[in-house]
Amino acid sequence: MRASIKIVIILSVAIILFLSAAILFVLLSGKKCAEVVNSYGESACFKQKFAECKPATIVVRASENLTRYYEILGLKDGLCEVKYKFIANPDPDLVGKEMTCKIEQSKDFEIAVQDIHLCNGDLYDLMIGKVQTSRSTANSLNNISLSAPSSYLLEVDVRIPKEVYKVGESLEGAEYFLKYEGEPFKGRILYTESRFYPAGHMYPDNRTENLYFSTSGTIKTGDFDNKTLPGLKVSMYTVSSNGIPNPFTSAGKYTYTISVYDCASINNVLGRVDCGHASSQNFKEWKELASKIYYEVASLKSKSKNVTVTWS
Repeated sequence: MRASIKIVIILSVAIILFLSAAILFVLLSGKKCAEVVNSYGESACFKQKFAECKPATIVVRASENLTRYYEILGLKDGLCEVKYKFIANPDPDLVGKEMTCKIEQSKDFEIAVQDIHLCNGDLYDLMIGKVQTSRSTANSLNNISLSAPSSYLLEVDVRIPKEVYKVGESLEGAEYFLKYEGEPFKGRILYTESRFYPAGHMYPDNRTENLYFSTSGTIKTGDFDNKTLPGLKVSMYTVSSNGIPNPFTSAGKYTYTISVYDCASINNVLGRVDCGHASSQNFKEWKELASKIYYEVASLKSKSKNVTVTWS
């Protein structure tokens, strides 16, 4: 009799432990991956959930006045269905309204979510309406679209004479290149100088710091070599007051990148209507905005080149 009671007790405890473990598993594998992150890449959990198209939520706070909410709903018609809304946006009309999109899982989420042609909902209707209004305004003024045409030729390059420089040498002779053939469109060109700092040099961990320069305007048939795209090219190096190129002052690894975007993509992804314009007098605002464009908006074309700078 006592043996039977012990068996019953043991079985009861085992069942309780099993149920507790099951409940804990459900709680830990619930929908929320992260409360708030600054970029999609900060949540490995959400990226994994998207790859599997399993329910999950994430809040992406891109800046103080731009916050997005995403909720993965599951598979539908062979695509991953995601609900999307702005919690904060510089345009108050967009805040709180939702849209549901069916997107491909073959791309990273931050790229795939930019394609909104399979979306529907109040937010989608409002965003499309604003883009069409912007395009109509642009067309009525100068017949130039905010979107790149469906067919075009675009070449970009980073021309640097050599791969290794010494401290004291400059990038004189190096330049960015762009060639375009097609219907004109409003775009932005982002020029990025990245420097890699290994752990123990300046910072306790490995770190890359970016310095951004940018131009915007009408991208039309032409190229930098023939100077047929005025106002869009920048120099790869700065010069002193007497016109002499400034030299490298520190050893390290540098990367120079040219990236081309159409204004429609920037406006869509960042929830703006100004093609990513920021006051040149506010360096912090510009750096944050340029970083969002660089990491979150898919470029039409991009090219990078690495340079190593040594002490001797």
